[in-house]
Amino acid sequence: MKLFILAAMLFSAAAVHASDSTELFRKADELTAQKKYNSAFKLLSENDGKGTKSDVVVKEADIALKYFAQSIMHQAFGFVDLEPGQTIEDVRGKPGSYSLYQLPLDKILGELIAKEPKNASLYYCLGTYYYEVLTHYSGQWALSDAELRTKARDNLLKARELGTSDAASLSIIGFAYLSDDDFKKASAFLGESLKLDPSDVNCRYNLSYARYCEKDYAASLDLASKSFDGYTDKVWKADAAKLAGNCCLQTKKYADASAWFRKGIALYPDDYFTHNGLLQSCISEGKDNDAAAAADAMFAQHPTFPKVADLIAENYLRAGKKDELDSFFTRSIAKYSDSEVKGNLYFHQATFYLDTEEKEKAKPALVSARECFAKAFKKDHPVFGIIDEALKSLE
Repeated sequence: MKLFILAAMLFSAAAVHASDSTELFRKADELTAQKKYNSAFKLLSENDGKGTKSDVVVKEADIALKYFAQSIMHQAFGFVDLEPGQTIEDVRGKPGSYSLYQLPLDKILGELIAKEPKNASLYYCLGTYYYEVLTHYSGQWALSDAELRTKARDNLLKARELGTSDAASLSIIGFAYLSDDDFKKASAFLGESLKLDPSDVNCRYNLSYARYCEKDYAASLDLASKSFDGYTDKVWKADAAKLAGNCCLQTKKYADASAWFRKGIALYPDDYFTHNGLLQSCISEGKDNDAAAAADAMFAQHPTFPKVADLIAENYLRAGKKDELDSFFTRSIAKYSDSEVKGNLYFHQATFYLDTEEKEKAKPALVSARECFAKAFKKDHPVFGIIDEALKSLE
């Protein structure tokens, strides 16, 4: 149970009246450097003129978005002064006592912008706020993710128009365009951001993906490779390897593609799309044994996922490898004993036979699928209707 101590926006009895904003911000920065985040925010809130002083509000927002210990939909923020040796990650989202401040930045900044429509820092702050909301509350906020991205982008573009932008804001703008499939604009902003901050590995990865979507596979591969080197998180590192592998697939460098996909699988074996890339590479190389091993490993990772069996079948059939696909189903059915898994295999084997117009083989596979699923699912499961319709069509 989280315990909050409600703090008002103004503490008139204890207000610190700095001689000017420079002195106020110096004191706030000093407290922030000491990780006294609650003290820093409290000092600012006592001097923000009830949200009417734009420079103070922007400073409050900076501390709130970077150093909150608790957040209620980013409309209220909880702060704490850290103990020596503590980091914000040690307390964020965890039980404890915090001072809670109401800070609906979208409303406050919107009102300030209406009064100061040429204040670039307000647009920058609001755009960054919407992006942070998206980061922390995707799919859960009052606005949709698409609306949040648009508001983040448009406010940051306005700030840029008024003369305020940096690597971070350009990266957010590029990300927003990338999410909307505007790859040309995404590449332009992400590229500009990366020039300002070459250490931003997320920006580099996003630019790699944008280049991939523009079919500039050489540029994408170079960026993906550097992203792979830059990431420390295994999942993101694996994703960069997968992107690099897909670049190699597109340029028919199948051996290189296989090497990249294997790197990705070693780091994060749960992503069946990486397995799928390896299967495609092995089939394209004509390495049937390696392809069989890739298909088996791919299926073993998610044996109850219909999509996985679909992808395996699609890859083999696209390459005209019907016998190899038949062998996959035969050995897998013999290998697994779980009813749902066997039902999944029989069902997709039947689909394969129907696609290749081998109806005499499809019927017993459908019957076997139904029998297996009957042991795993309730009678009202929709798969039975699909199987029964298929059997009826074979009569």
